[in-house]
Amino acid sequence: MTMSSVFSYPARLHDRVLTAAGEVEELARAAVRHLRAGGRLGSAAALPGRYGHAEVASRVLPEDAPTGPPILYLPAVSWSYRFQRPQHLALALARAGHPVLYVDGFLRSHLLLLRRQVLYSHGGLHVLRIRIPGRPDPYREPLGRRVAAQLTEMILDGLHHERPLMVLVQLPFWAELGRELARRLGIPLVYDRIDLHAGFPGVPAAIETVEARLIRQADLVCATAGLLAERPREVSPQVLLLPNGVDLGAFPGPAAREEHNRAVTIGYVGALGPWFDVEAVEAAARALPGWRFRLAGQVEDPEVAALAGLPNLETVGEIPFGDVPGFLSGLDVALVPFRDLPLTRAVDPVKLYEALAMGLPVVARRLPETARWAEPLVYLYDDPEGFVRQVRRAVAEQTPEIARERRRVAEGESWDRRAADLLRALALCPSKA
Repeated sequence: MTMSSVFSYPARLHDRVLTAAGEVEELARAAVRHLRAGGRLGSAAALPGRYGHAEVASRVLPEDAPTGPPILYLPAVSWSYRFQRPQHLALALARAGHPVLYVDGFLRSHLLLLRRQVLYSHGGLHVLRIRIPGRPDPYREPLGRRVAAQLTEMILDGLHHERPLMVLVQLPFWAELGRELARRLGIPLVYDRIDLHAGFPGVPAAIETVEARLIRQADLVCATAGLLAERPREVSPQVLLLPNGVDLGAFPGPAAREEHNRAVTIGYVGALGPWFDVEAVEAAARALPGWRFRLAGQVEDPEVAALAGLPNLETVGEIPFGDVPGFLSGLDVALVPFRDLPLTRAVDPVKLYEALAMGLPVVARRLPETARWAEPLVYLYDDPEGFVRQVRRAVAEQTPEIARERRRVAEGESWDRRAADLLRALALCPSKA
């Protein structure tokens, strides 16, 4: 029996509100009984989210479910949050032949609410939506042992004795659940370290303690950036540098870019938080008044909001992942304008890969992960004056040949390759479970 035949909820599963955390097992078992009685998979159109995730899943996944051992996936963000590494890697693992159970526990409530469909499925991706009692903040506190034990029973019951390939954890919040699932099932525990948690404001030291233990106990630690691999390598030989990648099917390359008479357009896609280099972008907008600057992303910092007062700069708000290729096709240069901070030194920017796949020149702050890219693929800067200079160069030096070379390089950086590298490294790791 495959996971896809078990984790399939009926079209109508009545809402029920649980006022006590201890009832989660009873409800989960009742739901699974519905499944075993002949429940059907939900359609891709049922996938939740305002970022167009249903369309992405239906585009990149085959209709037929994969038949390999399943993967238990404890992600860093909700499936319905902005599309980034957690969702991309989950889809790539599903394409590699492994059904993926994406445990979405980011719905916060004093109550535990199971809606009509707690699981959304399509082509090997299964999104299990749960509400965790007690309103825990997954970025500032770990999941409690009691709730972890209850969720373990729920997931084990749903698996119906099928042995997964691994349990993959992307957030210290899930450490207790990941360890317990790995122990009970006798499978590898993989920690995908994607952020420097200490770099975010308000994250307590306890999270670092939980993460340190998770690193020691993991069978394999993946890291998106070199700085994130340093600490794990001090305690474990099983560390894989696994950078971010690109969905090549979504970004069609330089030939598909819109070409028409318009002003030179410089742009950025991503969150506009305190790590955004306001000074550099403002300097360029003022120095190049005849050029347009377009920033797509949620404004999370008042300094960024103030940029909207510049006549040639536009903030367009957050856009769905499906709209990013179209946005990039209207640019002459893509920006990765980060301030030099502990947090950004440990970041491998996804949007850099996506811009290269479109054949675009990228102007990026010189940081450990951007510094490995050479000109004319990526132009690095160190200060506002250098930023202005590199933006000018990126526009002046663009040619069709260089654009095709960027695309060629990006083709070696796909999410499918990242998934293959992860599975290859896992096969070589002795399990501690």
